[in-house]
Amino acid sequence: MNRIKELREEAKISQAELASMLGVTQQALSNYENGLREPDLDTINKIANYFGVSIDYLLCRTNVRNSDIIEEAIKDDPELERIWNMLNNREEVRVMFKKIADLKPADVKRILKIIEIVEEEDSASRL
Repeated sequence: MNRIKELREEAKISQAELASMLGVTQQALSNYENGLREPDLDTINKIANYFGVSIDYLLCRTNVRNSDIIEEAIKDDPELERIWNMLNNREEVRVMFKKIADLKPADVKRILKIIEIVEEEDSASRL
């Protein structure tokens, strides 16, 4: 679970501090960070909640730290949801997603609409 160490260092807290907040020993946390041991589900939830990231991000299943913001922004627009799903599979776009993770839902929605316009212009220029 290499993301635990990354998040802990970003937050500038020690292993002892994080271990105390999670209710585990410092040795257990060190083992999680070094891949020697896996935390149980309750501890994974605590870590994700503490750092404000999704469990998928914590488990390296996605590079988007918290997709709740994006999901909230697109939930009422099936076309935006289609675009999101298509773009989410492209590696170069994942970098962009990291940058928008802290934006307000309305701002994310605006960015997604801009992407849609660019795609439409590209399609029109190919004709």
